[in-house]
Amino acid sequence: MLTCLFLSMRRYTRLTNEDRIRIDALRHLGKSSLQTSRELNISKSTVASVVKKQSTNVPKKKPGRKPTPSERDKRRLINMASNSTRTARGFAADCGFSVSKWTVARVLKSSHHIASQKMKSAPRLTQSHREKRLLFARNEMNKDWKKVIFSDEKKFNGDGPDLNHSYWRDLRKEPLLMSRGNFGGFSLMVWGAFCSDGTVGIQFTSCKMKSQDYQSLPGKTLVPFTNNTNKNYVFMQDSASIHATRSTLSYLQSNNIPLLSWPACSPDINPIENIWDVLVRKIYANGRVYDNVKSLRRAITMEWKSLLKKLCDSMPDRIFELTRKKGGCTHY
Repeated sequence: MLTCLFLSMRRYTRLTNEDRIRIDALRHLGKSSLQTSRELNISKSTVASVVKKQSTNVPKKKPGRKPTPSERDKRRLINMASNSTRTARGFAADCGFSVSKWTVARVLKSSHHIASQKMKSAPRLTQSHREKRLLFARNEMNKDWKKVIFSDEKKFNGDGPDLNHSYWRDLRKEPLLMSRGNFGGFSLMVWGAFCSDGTVGIQFTSCKMKSQDYQSLPGKTLVPFTNNTNKNYVFMQDSASIHATRSTLSYLQSNNIPLLSWPACSPDINPIENIWDVLVRKIYANGRVYDNVKSLRRAITMEWKSLLKKLCDSMPDRIFELTRKKGGCTHY
């Protein structure tokens, strides 16, 4: 009888997918390899080989403790990081469970709501500042900005720009802003002016200017520029103390330079601030630093001549956003 059984087994042929499915089904029903072999008329060794391959394809549960952090822990880290200036190391120390700073950084980077950003500089606005900025925006809504000459001072470091402050930005919330003073510790002071017709000029001066020092700056650049054009320009300067002294105002008036009334603490609506940003990126490109004032001055002069004049075109948008923010900080 045993001889008849083996004789009845079919000769080896390539198994079809149907055969493998049947073998797998009988295995799950608790059939042994011998029972499956007899039922399907397939050799026992072939059945055993198929069963072995099928069992090795089943994913094995990883040994050891559960990975950290859990989904709950991840949510906690993301909530802690929401608009926070702490570092990944600080979160790891304060989160209440064991986790490395590398894991914290990986969790925060995987979130769609958290991003590491440089903290943007912005003026510290009081309610009075906001009201005056809003009034300015409403009064100047329809102004012809092509007839305005914008000016500002900027200090430059020989060893590179000031470092920006990074933080974990929650993209669902308003960005944090870093308040700053008017000036701070650069090695070279630059005064510049520009309008829709191009750059008016730059002057290098002392870091500590008096009214008389400041008056010489527009005298050397602004007066010759306006005398050579037919446009009736209006001069914009911020509310720094040396700009608002009686002698400075008298000097500008005597030289027929009308002033635009500019609200205090409003560098974000002055397009020349964007020119400074472009200038900083260019002169400090690839981590370049300068050994002396002469080389830094030469680099600033060269890059200033190549700047574009299109930034004046953004003034209507700046005024509109200033109105929409009710005198608050704009994104510029």
